[in-house]
Amino acid sequence: KPLLRVLRHEDPALRVAAARGLAELARGEDSKAVAKASKKLGEALDDEDAGVRAALVETLGALKGYPLRAEEALIPALGDSDPRVGLAAVMAMLDLAKDKGKLAGRMAEVVAQDEREFVRVGACMVLMHLGQDARASVPALLEAIEDASTEVREYAHLALQGIRTPSMRVEVIRTASMRLQVLPEGQSESEDEDESEEDLSDESEVDEDDEDE
Repeated sequence: KPLLRVLRHEDPALRVAAARGLAELARGEDSKAVAKASKKLGEALDDEDAGVRAALVETLGALKGYPLRAEEALIPALGDSDPRVGLAAVMAMLDLAKDKGKLAGRMAEVVAQDEREFVRVGACMVLMHLGQDARASVPALLEAIEDASTEVREYAHLALQGIRTPSMRVEVIRTASMRLQVLPEGQSESEDEDESEEDLSDESEVDEDDEDE
């Protein structure tokens, strides 16, 4: 509790030191006590100092025995304004995950429902790194490639590429690629869909071979 109080100190250097102290506790026998404070640690991720936020991500990432609490608290950090903090949050999520399928499901919810653009981007990054373990997130990712955000669309596309398995239909990835493209001026979306259907019919034999695999 004393360290939690220091997280509200006006001196950022002291806040960093407190967060790092909590990280050491999380790695030791006091991990349960730190885990109970995970919600407060997550709330502290709105600190104006990137060094403090990075140290808090480190603390939450050290809660190996309490992955669900830590992962939930880390979600805001996925969209951190400092890319280094955001990436650290992504890697912490991956490192914590005992059940990658559950993590993929939670990230799919974030992609589909979270209003924060770069949190959605971060969730797509987690899914991208999960690869085939994120198969259940395909529906959410297919929706995300029509997101208003270019970054979300790009990372959703990359995640789909990472998930692709021999049993997945070629159309899924092809459709994702086409939806990312900007339609030429004067061409309607329906025209684009008609053309894509012709392409698919021309390559139906190839698709059937992929399914058999």
